[in-house]
Amino acid sequence: MTAYVVETTAAGTAAIAVLEVVGPDALDAISRAFGPGLVLPDRPLHTMISDGRGELDDVVLAFRPPEESMTGWPHVEIQCHGSPAIVKKVRRALVAVGVKPAPRTFLLRTAVRNRRMTRLEEEAWLAAMSALTERAANELWEQRKALPALAGRIGDARDRECLRRLIATRLYGTCLSRPHEIPVVGRPNAGKSSLINAYAGMERVLVDARPGTTRDLVRVPVSWDGIPFILIDTPGVRESTDPVEGAGSRLARRVAERGIVPLHLVDPGDPLGPSKDLPGFLIWTKSDQAQALPDEPEGISVSSVTGAGLDRLRHAVMVTLKANERRSENGAFLFTLRQVRRAEELLDAPDSEWQERWERWLWGPPRKPE
Repeated sequence: MTAYVVETTAAGTAAIAVLEVVGPDALDAISRAFGPGLVLPDRPLHTMISDGRGELDDVVLAFRPPEESMTGWPHVEIQCHGSPAIVKKVRRALVAVGVKPAPRTFLLRTAVRNRRMTRLEEEAWLAAMSALTERAANELWEQRKALPALAGRIGDARDRECLRRLIATRLYGTCLSRPHEIPVVGRPNAGKSSLINAYAGMERVLVDARPGTTRDLVRVPVSWDGIPFILIDTPGVRESTDPVEGAGSRLARRVAERGIVPLHLVDPGDPLGPSKDLPGFLIWTKSDQAQALPDEPEGISVSSVTGAGLDRLRHAVMVTLKANERRSENGAFLFTLRQVRRAEELLDAPDSEWQERWERWLWGPPRKPE
């Protein structure tokens, strides 16, 4: 039997849960699981469904023919009560007659395979659904139409100049879909956790006057002007004979070296000053304590208590990453690394390979049957 069941609502308890039965044999699967004559193609059906063990739930069944469905296959939507136990019973009854369970992404993958949706649209759906901020979700959702439309025009006209301008949007787009990770590093008690809590607007990481409180990486999502970022709290960096603290210090150094814009925090009262081997923006903390700074210090002075300097630091990071520069080409932008690679391959393609690479950009590589 070629039919699949997909639970499209989130896991957990809710008022209503929705399962989609999709595939060429979707109608037959419903009849075999719950009895013939349940699904009427012209209207939804409110009914009690049963299996061989008895009644399962009071549900609404709705049919969508292939020409109206996302995948190009018949769909039967089952709206049941949202108890996980009820959902499990309904799904089990379908599996018992040969329906195959599938993940939520199955509908999108099938829509691309059946040429009902481009790979670009699929990526926009997925990116918008996992976006960390409202701005990111809204702008990525708009790409369901904007990016495929522009990609289609580029392909038809072989407009390499337009493609080149579209590739230039990648920095902004990838900021929305893959938040940059910003390591916050420095010696113990430099104010790393306090700075992250100040940006998060709540105590997301433990702050303590004793050094060495943070022993592992702690990732905290923040939103700056609607752009999502991940701040990484790291263990303090210093020489130590303690094996755990030493491992934490080495971990912090590795994260700082990999980071695009690490923030190197320094307590002005620390007689050792900045760590010479730590990269990143130099940030002088605890400015509210009126500790003396070096003459003509480089970097930015901040206070996590009063908020002084935090806006300036945030702006400096966004300018460095060009996250504050909204760039689009006719409303479209690239927002995944796959899109960027395929667009660059297309830009360099000889005329004889243009069509093949353009198809690969829009639809992705051919996928094997499920």
